[in-house]
Amino acid sequence: DGGTRFSLKPAIDLKGETKYYLKFNETKIQDKAGNYLSKYEVIEFTTADITAPIITNLLYIDSYTNDESPSVKFQSDESGTLEYFGDCGSNTTTAKAGENEIKLKKLNDGVYNCSIMLTDDSKNVVLVIDNKTFTIDTILPNLTNIQIPKLGNDSTPKLIFTSSEIGLLTIGGLCSSSSLNAKADNNTIQLNELQDGSYDDCTLQITDLAGNTSKLEINTFEIDTIKPNIEIVGEGVSNLINKPELIINSNEDGSFYLECKYFMDVNKHVTSIISDNMSVVKGHNALLFDEFDDGSYEGCHIYVIDDAGNQSESLINGFIVDTTPPALNISKGVKKYEFSPI
Repeated sequence: DGGTRFSLKPAIDLKGETKYYLKFNETKIQDKAGNYLSKYEVIEFTTADITAPIITNLLYIDSYTNDESPSVKFQSDESGTLEYFGDCGSNTTTAKAGENEIKLKKLNDGVYNCSIMLTDDSKNVVLVIDNKTFTIDTILPNLTNIQIPKLGNDSTPKLIFTSSEIGLLTIGGLCSSSSLNAKADNNTIQLNELQDGSYDDCTLQITDLAGNTSKLEINTFEIDTIKPNIEIVGEGVSNLINKPELIINSNEDGSFYLECKYFMDVNKHVTSIISDNMSVVKGHNALLFDEFDDGSYEGCHIYVIDDAGNQSESLINGFIVDTTPPALNISKGVKKYEFSPI
C-alpha cells in the first residue's frame, strides 16, 4: 500500500542554515504486521535561513556634507539585493558578504531622507540605514564686513566680521584667538596678545558644518602701546604774559591739550579749564593758548595723545594771563613847568 506517514518534532529548536541527520534504526521501526525496516536508514537535511543579514562597521552619511554623491559603507555577513526608499538611489543593487560601499546618485543642495534595505536569498530583510536625514551643502561661507582698528594701543584687539553660516573659526598667520566658533550673523572675537608692530599676514578662515571653507586676509593693522615722549623747552609758560605759549618737543604725531586750575579773582574762586585740542607733530611744536581769560592758572598738566591713543602727561609751572593794557591817571594841580630855549 501507500505506507503510513508520520512526522517528527525536534525536542529543541534547530539552528538555521545548519545540516542535520535523521537516523532510522531497522530494529526500532516496524509496521502493523510486525515487519521491521529492511535496513538502517540515514536522511540528511539542512534547516532554512530565518536570520536577517547582520550589518556591522556601518559608516553613515554625515549629517552635513559637501559631497553631492555621498557614500554608505558597511559589512554584511550575507550577500543579497539592495533597495532604496525616500529621496535617494544608487546604481548599486547588490551587496556581497563582506565589506560594501554604496555611492548614491548625485544630489543637489538640500535636505534628504533615505532608507536602504538589504534582502538575503531567503527573503530575510534588514535596514542598512533607516530614515537617515542629511543635508547636502556645497556653498562656501560668505565673509563680509571684516573690521579691525588700523592703529591702536590694545594688544588684544577685537576683530569684527559677518558670516553667512555657522562654522569652525581659525585665525592664522601671526595672529591667533581662543574663539573657536562663528555664528551666522555679526561676530566679534578677541585676538590673543600681540607685540607692538605691524601685522600684514593675519587670516580669517571659516569652515561650515559641511566642510566648505572660506579664507580671507585681515587688513594690515598696527599695535602701538608706547606712550609719546614729550620734552618741555625752557621753563614752560612765562609767569606773566598776555598770550600764553608753550614750546614742546614730541617723538610722535598726535594731539595736545592743557588742563589747569583757574583762579578768577582775588577771592580764589576756582574752576577747572581745559584748552582746545591742538595738533602735535613729531619734533618741535609752539602751542599758543588764545582762549585763556585773564587770571591765575596753577596746577597745570599737559597731555599729549598719539594716534594710537597712548597718553603722556607732564606737570608745568603756573602762570598769570594779563591782557589789560596799562592806564595813566594824571591828577589835576600838577605844577606846570615852562621851558625856554637856551
